[in-house]
Amino acid sequence: MSNDEPGNHDGRSAHDEAGDGLAKTIVDLVRRLREVQMSAREHGTFIEDRDLVGCPRCGLLEDVLVDGRLITCRQDSLGRDTGLRFVDDPHDAGSFTCPECGGEAVPDEG
Repeated sequence: MSNDEPGNHDGRSAHDEAGDGLAKTIVDLVRRLREVQMSAREHGTFIEDRDLVGCPRCGLLEDVLVDGRLITCRQDSLGRDTGLRFVDDPHDAGSFTCPECGGEAVPDEG
């Protein structure tokens, strides 16, 4: 007995074809999500894809405002953006350098 369903000549069931369609939809959605995340990041929005970092040497730290913007500030002036941004090391994923003193940034403990 064959598993062929009416109108299906390659031996694949409608269930298999529906699964393929779902997989393609998911792949398309993931691609679109990446595009949206890249755009958000370019506009200064923190998309929570990493830990916030701070510099133990000079005290500069990252913070996220209520609207999702990523800023840098000092412990005594939280929420007040310095305009500086930690520099992402392109050769070492997850490694950042302090834009103020050049020290190595570490994940924020708070």
